[in-house]
Amino acid sequence: MNSQRNSTKGTGKGGNSPDFVVTQKGDVIPITKGATGPNPVVNPKGNVTGQSYTGGQGSANKQVDSVRIMDPTPPRGNSLGYPGGALNTRIKVNKV
Repeated sequence: MNSQRNSTKGTGKGGNSPDFVVTQKGDVIPITKGATGPNPVVNPKGNVTGQSYTGGQGSANKQVDSVRIMDPTPPRGNSLGYPGGALNTRIKVNKV
């Protein structure tokens, strides 16, 4: 899922992000409504390792507020790596 080579499509829904992202392999990743992005994901060494779309509201329960699409990584140390990249979503938690 090399995010630097993903194509973004859709019309956007508020914010400045598309409705969805299509990977080179044809996977369609929905982007949360009202999110902004793509924003670079930068690791502690300063390398861009993916892209994120933040500040939205989406999914069936309306709790997903961000989507992070990570580039593929090779195995290192104890990690098997992510040869196809990785996709993370964050759920907004309202504290009472």
